[in-house]
Amino acid sequence: MNKLTPQAIEHFFRKNQYLIIVIMYGIAVLALYPFFGKGFIFNQDDFLFHSARLDSYYKAVTQGDLFPKLFPEMANGYGYLADLFYPSILLLPYALFRIVGLSHVTAYFFFLILINCLTFLFSYFFYRAFSKQIVPSIIFASIYTTATYRLIDLFIRGALGETLAFCFLPLVIWGVYEVFFNNQKKWYLLAFGMTLLLLSHMISAFMVFWFVLGLLIYCLITRQFSKERFVSLAKATCFTCLLSAWAILPILEQSFHLSFNFSKKVIWAIGLEYSMSDFFLNSLGSNAGVWSNLKPNIGIFLLIVLLVSIVKYPILPKKMQFITIIAVIDSILSTNLFPWFPFKDSFFGYMQFPWRILLFVTFFCSILGTYWLTSRSKLDLKAIVLIFALIIGLTLSFNFNALYNFEKNNVTKVTDENFTEFQKKAIGGGREYLIKNTDYNVYAEEKNRAPLLIDSRGTTKIQTFTENDTNLTFRTTNPEEGTLLFPRLMYYGYQATVNGKLVPVKANKGLASIKIEPGLNEVTLKYKKTPLQVGTFWLSFITLLLTIVWLYLKKKRKLTSNQQTGL
Repeated sequence: MNKLTPQAIEHFFRKNQYLIIVIMYGIAVLALYPFFGKGFIFNQDDFLFHSARLDSYYKAVTQGDLFPKLFPEMANGYGYLADLFYPSILLLPYALFRIVGLSHVTAYFFFLILINCLTFLFSYFFYRAFSKQIVPSIIFASIYTTATYRLIDLFIRGALGETLAFCFLPLVIWGVYEVFFNNQKKWYLLAFGMTLLLLSHMISAFMVFWFVLGLLIYCLITRQFSKERFVSLAKATCFTCLLSAWAILPILEQSFHLSFNFSKKVIWAIGLEYSMSDFFLNSLGSNAGVWSNLKPNIGIFLLIVLLVSIVKYPILPKKMQFITIIAVIDSILSTNLFPWFPFKDSFFGYMQFPWRILLFVTFFCSILGTYWLTSRSKLDLKAIVLIFALIIGLTLSFNFNALYNFEKNNVTKVTDENFTEFQKKAIGGGREYLIKNTDYNVYAEEKNRAPLLIDSRGTTKIQTFTENDTNLTFRTTNPEEGTLLFPRLMYYGYQATVNGKLVPVKANKGLASIKIEPGLNEVTLKYKKTPLQVGTFWLSFITLLLTIVWLYLKKKRKLTSNQQTGL
């Protein structure tokens, strides 16, 4: 690096690619400062639900079950099918951190560092494929990983699922870019990206589906989509379905047998009331409030980038003009400038808050920001230093403002000592995975869970019972026929026996229940994975193995061909 020209700097990074890992780790830690290492986590919005998921999954992994479906300790011990509706496999690193001896809080922050690192890497490789340059790719990954809306998900909302979605969105968009505009033979990137997105956050995957559909319609109308690209998109779709069958089909199975709260599709008021003025004013403030007064935004830097791109639209390259149009459309869709109210009870209600679309606004504005910072000026060492000073300054500004708001509002601090008590009732604000008309407030406050026998005499609590993981065993003597309510929320897959004989399990007041005959009865209840759950797991697992083998053989053939050509 004797001459610090842009070309020399690019060459230096090509020769010393370990520096990319150093920068990645630095950005990953920066995004968590000053929260990392404090010994507690500020409780916001969805955090306790995800904290309960993390701890429950850790316990399942220690018992050798990577796909437990049911978490018996969740929902105040009534059992919650969180792992089926919200797959936990991507939480495995957290579980491993706990297994090697880290506490809950420390393991959580180490897990977030890992997520930040993966977010950086996926966004780096996307932009590398997009631009063919290293330094702009590092800058894009740094902007995206420390973006304001992403930090809002991390700290203000405690939205672990959407934080993971941020991680895999670059892989999805990379796949979309290859299938629609570049090398359609890389359709597998889209398949892997969508599968990981589905496992991370199904609402984000739902929004990506509409994004891809809209892009497809546009390309068909403008005749920019060849038969070969359509075939590649079909391949990506089929493989996504096969790879994610183990996660999607069991949800449909549950929905076929029972009616859940998540089937109530509605856009929440906090989404319907988010205006374009909120979008602008919140973004100018380097602040997002706290959950009770949330101010979703993309931050002042990306807002300026968006406005400059609109003003300078005529001089932008066609590729950047297209991205600007997408960013503007997504910005409008994230607010009530688009008339969401007529659609509030439609299937778009699954989105809950239209401002979730800021996920896409953040991504595409990060591309535009990288373009303006790297393509319109001489990218020498001084410019790079100034760019990273800007990134560091904006990140610290937002995080310290968030810390101030937390302390000002006396936000609860979750520690290693109190987290089990705080999270034992947490099942998510929408209580999506309860069957309809379940009065969970009653069960959340119950301090002495026990089977209940209901007959003409009234309700009798059975005090003596054995509980082992998802299994319940006890004896009861009743003089007449009655209904037995188990201290378990009802899901399809529960099996009950009375004196060794299987009996039907039905929902009653949101709980699993059976009819019971007079006399002495030995009763058992256990949750057993359904044949569909087991079958689709093997279908997805075999598909994954075959895909990996195919990609390996494909790469091996390419290397052999290159060697022969070289000879």
